[in-house]
Amino acid sequence: MESMRHERESRTESRRSQSLQHADERLSTKVGDGIKFNITFENLSYGVHVDGKSKEPKWLLKNVTGSINPRQMTALMGPSGAGKSTLLEVLAGRKSTGVVEGSLLFNGKERTREMKRWFGFVEQRDSLIATITVRETLMYTARLRMKANGLNDEGDRMLQDERVDEILSLLGLQGCADVIIGDEGNRGVSGGQAKRVNAGMELITNPSILFLDEPTSGLDSATSLDFISCIKDVCNRGVCVICTIHQPSTDVYKLFDRLLLLVAGEVVYLGDAQNAPSYFEEHGFKRPPKQNPADYLVSVTAGHPPMLETPETKSWPDIDPKFWVETYQKSAMAEARKISTIKHRDEVTRSELSRDVDLYANGFYYNTAVLTQRAWDSAKRDKSFFFKRVIGAIMVGIIFMLAYLSPGYDQAAIRAKQSVLMLSLTYFIFSFNAIVGPTIQSRDYSVREINANSYSVHSYFLSTVIFESPWNVVKAVLWSVVIYWACDLKREVGAFFFFMMVTFFIAETGLNFALTFSFFFPTADVASMAMVTLPLLFMLFSGFFIARPDIPDYWIWAYYISFVNYGLSAYLLNEFSGNYEYCGSYNYTIGSEPLYAYTPCDSDVPYNFSSFTTNMTLPYTIPPDETISGMGIPLSGFQSDMWQNFGMILVIWAGTRVLAFMALRFVKHGRMD
Repeated sequence: MESMRHERESRTESRRSQSLQHADERLSTKVGDGIKFNITFENLSYGVHVDGKSKEPKWLLKNVTGSINPRQMTALMGPSGAGKSTLLEVLAGRKSTGVVEGSLLFNGKERTREMKRWFGFVEQRDSLIATITVRETLMYTARLRMKANGLNDEGDRMLQDERVDEILSLLGLQGCADVIIGDEGNRGVSGGQAKRVNAGMELITNPSILFLDEPTSGLDSATSLDFISCIKDVCNRGVCVICTIHQPSTDVYKLFDRLLLLVAGEVVYLGDAQNAPSYFEEHGFKRPPKQNPADYLVSVTAGHPPMLETPETKSWPDIDPKFWVETYQKSAMAEARKISTIKHRDEVTRSELSRDVDLYANGFYYNTAVLTQRAWDSAKRDKSFFFKRVIGAIMVGIIFMLAYLSPGYDQAAIRAKQSVLMLSLTYFIFSFNAIVGPTIQSRDYSVREINANSYSVHSYFLSTVIFESPWNVVKAVLWSVVIYWACDLKREVGAFFFFMMVTFFIAETGLNFALTFSFFFPTADVASMAMVTLPLLFMLFSGFFIARPDIPDYWIWAYYISFVNYGLSAYLLNEFSGNYEYCGSYNYTIGSEPLYAYTPCDSDVPYNFSSFTTNMTLPYTIPPDETISGMGIPLSGFQSDMWQNFGMILVIWAGTRVLAFMALRFVKHGRMD
């Protein structure tokens, strides 16, 4: 036994050593050590169809030609509406609609979806999870985007820790590494730190190209300079940086190597950023001595002088902005750019791109597990999470219990228990409105990660379901324990567990509707409205408020697809079928013919009505069929069996689960998959 133990320990240590060795080998790849990309674009145009009548698109980019090289930080600038962000998104492959024409090559090869794993894209809006820390944000990004051997592989964890520490150091985030991101209700990192976290997420995978869309938007000049300085350090390590930027300060502008200046979708300058003011001054547009170069360039190309006139700006010629397009196209700079583009297109090496690259760094089940773990880590710090999922259900259950405590078994109790069962359905349907907002936030965050090929929509959907469904088990169990016995529902163990099972699948169906609306509609307000409206329709035509025979023919379809109808029928049949505990009163009139043999509540022998000589009010055991038919449930056919009603709940649950996935899969909200 001792030798076997030593042998197992030896094998474990051997595997650990091999894992750490592989990690050490992979650690040689630092930020900037990846594939070096040359981007060449020739006559690149992008257009959109503004209406269905015109066949010719409206061109937002027109014949843009140029090249961008490694270790260069290129600024995309121009007046409002010039096409800066459009060009950035076209280069990064972020346009899923519209028409793209011309040539766009990366190291001489057309862009593929797999190639996007070498790209980093920092969006203008900071899309971060508020309740996890800076370090955790980067760590989960590393776990999703870096190749891993398994969930708990020591070598992988060491590599991921090293990479996260490198990014924290590179971007100056060590001081806030263990601070949560924060939001309006939770104090966290500053705006500038959030920007750096956004950039750090993209640097985790050692990208060859880093795209940034208006990264200084909303930042003051000092914070902007600090952030762009960090990006300059990244560029100096060999990363190709392309950045749209609006009115940078003089100090920020000086950090850029190259400038691509656009006017109305056309290039008016592509060259050395520091030489750009001189180029425009040569054409009669004298720059005021202390004017910010970026402000000067935008004023000149916009076709109007700045608001504050100076002796220099008064002498500016009155020209059309189209003048700059024509001037650039005739310049030696443009001709040299065309020659350079052709040269790069023909000479760049393709050997590094010839190897096979997986679409995702890791597999489906690995990504699903990591996403589920991240959701749990985020939930633990959300102050309202447990209230929404558990405490709220207990509190509402206690309120219902006290309102309907021990109603007994008379005719009034039947109606009371109908109400309890209907209210149970109502709570489990509408309580999921609380998760619409968080789900939409999670969806928007997933758009960024899916666009970066971190994982698939399938992994995101399954992780969401795996995370949410166990809470429905907890809620269904707690609700049943609190409500069932206190409200004098059928005193049978089997009936109790059937009640719990129906409650769980009704909760799951409510979850499916919440997910469907969250994935389909663009905003939480619209999704929440839908989450109220459609279930109300199902409740209205469930047979509880309007009896089945009274539902108009043109609304009967709503009755048959209403999961509330089948849930309520299953509850009622479970409670009242075969249940002879309920005692009612029958007003007997001499000479009348009873509908059936009424039985006293404390006896099995029916009343002998022929022996009565006066009118009487008689207590009797209410037959289950009388109770059930009085509730509008048929005594024969499909809906008369509680298990068949439960089967319909399962069908609707499965259908709405598929519907939720289809909403996520096909309503993209900016996804590029």
